[in-house]
Amino acid sequence: MSQLRFIVFKKIMLILVLMMSGCSSMYSHKKPGTYTYPSRAWALNVDGDVSVSFDVDSRGKTENIHILSEHPEYLFSRGVINDVSEWKFPAGHPQHHLIYHASFRKPGIKYTN
Repeated sequence: MSQLRFIVFKKIMLILVLMMSGCSSMYSHKKPGTYTYPSRAWALNVDGDVSVSFDVDSRGKTENIHILSEHPEYLFSRGVINDVSEWKFPAGHPQHHLIYHASFRKPGIKYTN
């Protein structure tokens, strides 16, 4: 009987750990200026550049996120918007029309003209 309790206890602990790790990532914020290389662009060995504009509200959260330019088009913008939406700035310092530039360069790619 004690072995059955131990198995049940292990399963309950595993479920709790999984639930806690999922919850903590839901509320985490990325550091401003950090971007995730889009998996599709990575798989295709494509580099790119994106310029993005946004505002920061009084709570330090980003809003009004707009892509100003992107090369190549339609490959990086969704990821940049998602990343910027997770950034957290110091509260109490709202800012408007901030512009950041992201350059995605995959290491090890050889370029030829």
